[in-house]
Amino acid sequence: LKFLKAFHDAQIHKIKLLLDSETWLQVDVAKEFQIITDRYQLKCKSETKLPVLVARSSNSKKTDNSNKTDDNSNEFVTKYIRIGGIEFPVCSSTLLLIKLIDGYIVYSEDFRFLTVPILSKIVVLLKVCAHPTKAHEFYFLTIFFNYCFF
Repeated sequence: LKFLKAFHDAQIHKIKLLLDSETWLQVDVAKEFQIITDRYQLKCKSETKLPVLVARSSNSKKTDNSNKTDDNSNEFVTKYIRIGGIEFPVCSSTLLLIKLIDGYIVYSEDFRFLTVPILSKIVVLLKVCAHPTKAHEFYFLTIFFNYCFF
């Protein structure tokens, strides 16, 4: 379990550093993050419905600048992360949190016997991120986890 503690301590350190310098402004979303969220959406129960609350529906008008590709890269960039057909604006710490949680889930899949300790580490990570005045920035993650896992 020493490697899990070291992994967890490193993840907490990363998110704390980013949260301390977070500007809470919307950032572009690289394809990598959409792939991560899509991977878990595919595992979702089909009967679960995602509530439309704060986010902008994907059916609404999009401007030509909402999605773009860089000629020097095959990476797709968008202004929102899409979950269940709803687009959510996100800040940089939200993107890091998605990547960190994905890392925990990968460990959980590789080491099934550590699933419960890993889940408790995810809870600690989410508590670190639930800054009282900025918790609304992570609102979509609550919806995402509810949509995918419950």
